[in-house]
Amino acid sequence: MAACPLRESLPENAIGPKRATVDADQTRGGTENPQIEANAEKEFYNEQAKNTTSRRRPDPGASSGIGSEFARVLAEHGHDLVLVARRTERLLKLAGDLQQQYGTTAIIIPTDLSQPDAPAKIYSEVQTRGIDVDILINNAGFNVYGHFVQTNLDDQIRMIQVNVVAVVALTKLFVRDMIRRKSGRILNLGSTGSFATACTRPARPLC
Repeated sequence: MAACPLRESLPENAIGPKRATVDADQTRGGTENPQIEANAEKEFYNEQAKNTTSRRRPDPGASSGIGSEFARVLAEHGHDLVLVARRTERLLKLAGDLQQQYGTTAIIIPTDLSQPDAPAKIYSEVQTRGIDVDILINNAGFNVYGHFVQTNLDDQIRMIQVNVVAVVALTKLFVRDMIRRKSGRILNLGSTGSFATACTRPARPLC
């Protein structure tokens, strides 16, 4: 939202055209080789970023994993960022690193997407800051492993909230502005784990 929470010492408003990318990122699992998957997605977005025509390019990112790699690629291509994730400390560090290395303005919105009101709060914060989101990356996700009858119900409800409800809500909220401006892109990341009937063993998280 993702997406995708940023930093303390950075200016509240993005410099240049106020366009930012929100990346929502929690913990995404369900892949046998997360590094290969991360490299493939990074290469894909590298090509997309090269084709972006806006003068100031938005950067989506999150605290670690694929989300942070997206943030670095976008920052390298001149995007300003709005980063969303749970871990404030990591977001602050990432935002500081991006500003130092690429001169990118990164705003952080520490948020737990398992909370039902999280998407609305993210959208409200972005609107309050007067930011136009050109690219939305929904990257947050995690899995619950084990036999269905034995897993914790609250954990599964949280998983559905993050993996499904938040994605729908953030997309719905931001796509309307994109349609009005006749400009914008949305990238929803998924995992091969979503095609499995059940996860009976831990999967290595990507973020």
